[in-house]
Amino acid sequence: GGGGGTPTTKAWSASAQTLTLSDGGSNQISSIFDLIGATITVQQGNSTVNYTSPFADDPIAMATYMPQLMQFLTVVETPDLPGRINLREAPREILLGLPGMTVEIADAILEARAQTTDSENRQFETWPLVEGLITLEQMKQWAPLLTNGGSVYAAQVIGYFEQGAAFSRLEVIIDATENPPNIISYRRLDHLGRGFDAATLGQRSMVGFGL
Repeated sequence: GGGGGTPTTKAWSASAQTLTLSDGGSNQISSIFDLIGATITVQQGNSTVNYTSPFADDPIAMATYMPQLMQFLTVVETPDLPGRINLREAPREILLGLPGMTVEIADAILEARAQTTDSENRQFETWPLVEGLITLEQMKQWAPLLTNGGSVYAAQVIGYFEQGAAFSRLEVIIDATENPPNIISYRRLDHLGRGFDAATLGQRSMVGFGL
């Protein structure tokens, strides 16, 4: 405060043109979630003006703006991120390993992700926040540990003879953050057996009929 004026509140989008931004800001933003529900106070003459963030701390509003916020903004300069917990695939035990995670929240996440949806928000790790499963403070705490996808893939490749016991089995891990993708691990698994039956691997329907 200061100046003895009466504080007023304005929307950032309606008032940004009145601010001088050339000197930069005095606050360090460590997470894009710091923008949600944020306010700034500016002294304008004898008046103190509070500007509110266009990113409201409200799940209904988040459902609209969160995909754009996640897609176009970041506070991380590096092009690649270290491995994180994938919300799409992490088992219950891994989710429970998050600091402060509760059984109720973990089960709610597992139940929600089992439901089919075409929501754009499901492309990003913020979907539990948008769907009201976790709070903004929990999202801030867990965001550095979470992802909703990734660029490193593991696969088992099995070649086999449909009418006999011969097979070849290997495991490969591919890093697709590079172009062309880099094979970071390759090992033979023949000593572990084929690992999957023919019904799982798939079999051509006309095998054995001379076609």
